[in-house]
Amino acid sequence: MDPKTDPEGWVEMMTVKAVCSYSLGNHTQADETLNEAYNILGPASYSGAGIEVLSILAILARYSETYDKAYEYLDQAMRIAEDPRFHFEPARILQVKSRADLDSGDISAALTSAQECIIQCIEHRNRLVLPYAYEVFCAALVASGEFEEARFNAEKGIAAAVFTEDTRVTCQLHYEIGKSYLKEHKPDLAIAAFNTGLSQAKAVDYHLWIRNFHLQLSRTHELNGAYKEALDHLKIYTDMQAEQFNREAQRQSNELRSQLELQLARRSATYERQLRDQSQTLNKELVHANSALRDLNEQMQFNSLHDALTGVGNRRMMQRFFRETVYSDTPATAVGALLIDLDGFKKVNDDFGHDIGDEVIVAISTRLQNLVREGELLARMGGDEFLIASLQRTTPSKLQELAETVIRDVNRPIRTGEIVVSVGASVGISVCPVAADLERKLLTTADAAMYRAKHAGRNQTSMQPVSDFAP
Repeated sequence: MDPKTDPEGWVEMMTVKAVCSYSLGNHTQADETLNEAYNILGPASYSGAGIEVLSILAILARYSETYDKAYEYLDQAMRIAEDPRFHFEPARILQVKSRADLDSGDISAALTSAQECIIQCIEHRNRLVLPYAYEVFCAALVASGEFEEARFNAEKGIAAAVFTEDTRVTCQLHYEIGKSYLKEHKPDLAIAAFNTGLSQAKAVDYHLWIRNFHLQLSRTHELNGAYKEALDHLKIYTDMQAEQFNREAQRQSNELRSQLELQLARRSATYERQLRDQSQTLNKELVHANSALRDLNEQMQFNSLHDALTGVGNRRMMQRFFRETVYSDTPATAVGALLIDLDGFKKVNDDFGHDIGDEVIVAISTRLQNLVREGELLARMGGDEFLIASLQRTTPSKLQELAETVIRDVNRPIRTGEIVVSVGASVGISVCPVAADLERKLLTTADAAMYRAKHAGRNQTSMQPVSDFAP
């Protein structure tokens, strides 16, 4: 093959080389190879091969967030595609442009480009590009808040993808459907959409999307209060990430070792010194990789014990606290608890929305954190309910004093931007001796006391003596 006698064939080979360079992380070489390929085309650049090179250059520019350069390449490609011989090409160019518009934050332009792409595909029966046009159109609709319209078009895209048999675009469309439900605060419907996408990805063993859906399902279950399901999906995700990370590290390690061994056979003693330097670099990279994996495991452990919104303990941390208390080598004699339920919080959500409600929950958790001592437990039980458990403050007088301080601090107004809101707190107080069923007794008595405080008029405390507890 010769670049002079067969420039288009030569450029096709260089395009493959550029894509390989990019996938290996050498973005500069990929860009240089493609520009060289375009120059080799010469007069033949006004052809399908020229459109192909310009489109890939635009995609690489989009990945590197140099959008002005991406639009310049796309304009060149579109001028070539105006030739009636290339009636399939405008749709492909518009699809790349709509994705660049979306990535750059120009939602209105993304919607327009995607709609034009869909029209082009339908007009010229371009069934290969049509699913991808619907994909980016749906993503832009979700970004613009048009959730029902996004789901309507996503179903069209899924139907169109049957022809291309491309699971990636099908997974992306199910992902956008799930996102639209999440933004509408419909986590159950979002979970259903993500599970459908997960099934699609599993059917073809598509690891990237299997990982993506497990991560999104973990986050959504956590928002929905289903912490066990959230942890199950998170564990699968982290295991797959770790496996992928180890495979990639091993591949790079093997590739580097092979290169070094080959060069060692061909070079002199001078190069042996360079080999030792490169081996040291490899060892540092492997140490860094192991450190990153440890950090990932530590983050997973932290996430499993802490509330995602506030950072305080969650139910798992509470369970561990009670378990360690009961089975400690030097167990305490009693545990005191305050079960705190916010009064008026539902009205905050109804009047100002869940975003303001989340800010209020974060502010309250910060105030409560300032009241607990080292060794005491503060956990968010879910929604607007918190628990303080203490091995230090176990007398009724000390717990009553802490409960009154909690009510005082919770009642202080909370400012979020221009909005000022106030909530109260009903606090149930309980003390239980340390025994095998400590968790059940303490939570049951504290819960009963908290409901007595609510029924007595809210924003007050109630003490539930352990002697009143009926097993």
